[in-house]
Amino acid sequence: MANLTLPYPGYNWQLTQHMGMVDSASLSALLEAADLFKGAPDFSQCVSSYMANLSMFSENIRSDSGRSDTWRDYQQILSELGLIVSTTLTSTLNLNITPAGLLFLDGEMSYSEMMATQALRYQYPNGYKGIPNQAKAYAQARGINKRWMLDKTHGVRIKPAVLIIRTLLALYEENPTNAVLTAAECATALVPVKNHDNPLLGYENLKYIRANGVLTHDQVLRRSCAEWFSLLLQTGLAIGGRQELRLSQYAIENLFQIDDICSIHETNQDEYWFPKGQESDSFDWFVYYGSPDTSTMSQHVEILSPIQGDGFTIDHTEIISGTTSGDLRLVDFSTPPSSPSFNPNINERHYSPDAIRLGIQRRTKAGRRHEELVGIARQRMIEADFKVFKSDAVDLLGTRDDKCLIVEAKTITKKNLVSQTRKGLMQLGEYRYRYLTEAEGHQKPETLLLLSSKTSYEQWRIGFMESIDIGCANINPDNTFSSCVSREIANSIFQYTS
Repeated sequence: MANLTLPYPGYNWQLTQHMGMVDSASLSALLEAADLFKGAPDFSQCVSSYMANLSMFSENIRSDSGRSDTWRDYQQILSELGLIVSTTLTSTLNLNITPAGLLFLDGEMSYSEMMATQALRYQYPNGYKGIPNQAKAYAQARGINKRWMLDKTHGVRIKPAVLIIRTLLALYEENPTNAVLTAAECATALVPVKNHDNPLLGYENLKYIRANGVLTHDQVLRRSCAEWFSLLLQTGLAIGGRQELRLSQYAIENLFQIDDICSIHETNQDEYWFPKGQESDSFDWFVYYGSPDTSTMSQHVEILSPIQGDGFTIDHTEIISGTTSGDLRLVDFSTPPSSPSFNPNINERHYSPDAIRLGIQRRTKAGRRHEELVGIARQRMIEADFKVFKSDAVDLLGTRDDKCLIVEAKTITKKNLVSQTRKGLMQLGEYRYRYLTEAEGHQKPETLLLLSSKTSYEQWRIGFMESIDIGCANINPDNTFSSCVSREIANSIFQYTS
C-alpha cells in the first residue's frame, strides 16, 4: 500500500523560483560578474549593469529603488547551487565563491557536469533552506526554528534529483517508449518519500496513483517539483519541460553509469550532510555542498560530440548567438580609475579536497603566468616610449606617435596550443577591427600573439598568420623574446633574440 502522507504538514521541496531562468550563458555570466566585482562598494549595481549590458535575465525594475537590481533578484541561484556562500551569511564585500563555483568558473567542470553534480548532491535536510511558510505554525508549536531540525525530527534524508532520476530509470526499464514523469505526479508520489531506504518507493507510489487516478491539488508542491524539473533540464540527464520530464539520450546510452551514481548517493553515508548539534551553523552546509567529492563528479555530461571529417573537427550544434562582453574602452595605465575600489585580499581562492584543489591550481597557475607575461610585455612597451592602455577586452594596446600595437598574451601547453592559438588570432582580428571603428584609430594597428613558451608551429600555420598580418612571438626563460612571425613595431619593442 502506498504511503502518500507528507513527512509533516507544509513539507515541500523548496527551490528558488528563478531556477527556470537558468541556462549556461546566464549562469556563467552571473558568476563571472560576482567574481569580477567582488569587493566593490557598489557591487550590486556593478553586477546589475554588467548583466543588463549582456541583455541577460529580465530587467525587473524594483519599486523601492526605481531601478533594476539583477544581483538582488537572481543571486540566490548561485547560493542555491552551492556556487557561492549565501549572502545572508556574508556581505558582498566578502563574497565567498565555493570550490564548486571555482571549478566551474575556472573551466575545470563543464556546465552540464556542474549542474548534474550539484543537482544530485542537493538534499533535505540542509543548512540553507528556511522553514516553509506552510509549516511555520507547525514548527513553532514544537519549538523548532530551523528547517534542518524539522526535517531531521521527521526522519527526512532525501535527495530529490536522485529520487526523480531513479524513478525515471525504473519507468524506462518498464516501458522505454512511455517513460515520462509529470510535475503533478512527482508532487503526489515522490515528495512524500522521506529517504532512500527503498530506492524504488517513488516508482511504487507512482504506479499506485496512476492505477487509482490520484493527484494532489497542492499548487506549492507542484511548483516546487516544476523548479526541480527546470534544474534537471540543465544537467544533461533529462529532457522535456517544467511540467513533464523524461531521460535524455545521454542518460539512456549510459543507464548503468547513471544507475551507479544514483546508488552512490542513496547508500554512501559520506555523501550526506549531517547537522552538527542543535545550532548547526549554516556555513556547514556550504562547506559540504560547495565542495563536491570527485566520486560523484564522474558524469562528464557532454551532450555534443564532435563529428570528424577531412581533418577538421566540427561541433554539431544549433546556431547560437551572443553578445560581446569585452569592453574596448581603453584605460591609461598611468591614470587607472579610482572607483570602484577593490580589495585584492578579499575572497582569496581557498580550495578544499586535494583532488579539486589541484585542478583549480593548474588554472590559477596559468592565470598568474598570464599576468606575469602581460606585466613584462607592458614594461618593455613603456621602456620603448609607448603609451600603454588596457581594457576589459584587450591585454595590451600601445601607441607612440603614429604607431599602434595590440598584444594578446596566451599561456600554452602541449594540450591547448592549437585552441589557444586559434582563440588569440580571432581576438586580435576582432580587436584590430574594433580599434579602427570604435576607438577611431587613424592607423591600422599592428597585432601580436604573445605566447608563454616557445613552440614549433607547422609551416602552413606560420604562413596563415603571415597572410592575416598577425605577428607571433614567445617569451624565453630569461625574459628575452623570440619570434616565429615577425612584425616591425613588435620587433623594435621586444628585440627578438631569434
